[in-house]
Amino acid sequence: MRSAEAEIAPPGGAGRAILVVEDDDAVRAVLTRMLTRADYQVTATATAKDALEIVTSPAARIDVLLTDVVMPDIAGVQLAERARAARPGLPVLLMSGYTAGSLPGATIATGELPLLRKPFDAATLLQRLHEVMQGSRVPEPEQA
Repeated sequence: MRSAEAEIAPPGGAGRAILVVEDDDAVRAVLTRMLTRADYQVTATATAKDALEIVTSPAARIDVLLTDVVMPDIAGVQLAERARAARPGLPVLLMSGYTAGSLPGATIATGELPLLRKPFDAATLLQRLHEVMQGSRVPEPEQA
């Protein structure tokens, strides 16, 4: 007999377009694989500057932005602000290996932008993206 938890699959992308911004090549490749397998149309870039070019292109389809917080050129929070200025209402999910209180060079106002802490698995990523796109503000569990 299967447990109810095992039968619940994480929500998929249903063909939604996601812009992934991650400067680490290996992490970007893993994210692209995870999201493609979950039926997202993935555009991935290593820099916030490149991401802004995509965001400001009227031809680009972007349903959600997934960005690392600590980037070499423009911090993920500033990228999110600029992306939302160009595309009001764009859902954004930040990700970081740092805790919210230890992020170098970037601050995240509690409740303004959701933060997913690395490392995470595909199910957690897909669930958080689903929540962000649905407008949910589910608080992240505290980590010890």
